[in-house]
Amino acid sequence: MTYAQKVLALYQRLPGTPRHPRRADRDLALALQQSGVSFELVKAALLLGCARRVPAAASQPTPIVIHSLHYFLPIVDELQQQPPDPAYVVYLEDQVRRHRSRGQSA
Repeated sequence: MTYAQKVLALYQRLPGTPRHPRRADRDLALALQQSGVSFELVKAALLLGCARRVPAAASQPTPIVIHSLHYFLPIVDELQQQPPDPAYVVYLEDQVRRHRSRGQSA
């Protein structure tokens, strides 16, 4: 699986994201690869973005939907400045998994 395919597969598995990425999402995944952003950093950004939405999603009558991979770009930029601890990324992954398994939007 290529870098872009891994990014898109992770994106599609997140709660509240489209099951089929748009062309702009595929283009962004390729651009992230070409700019040298590590997959681990992108993964952390996607997980953090979803985890940050959990409190807001819990108070909404309808699920909050993310329509584009571009939603996560500011978080990628943030994590490039201050990379997360790997243990924190594991924690985020667990949090997102729990919300997904409960059928909630994270």
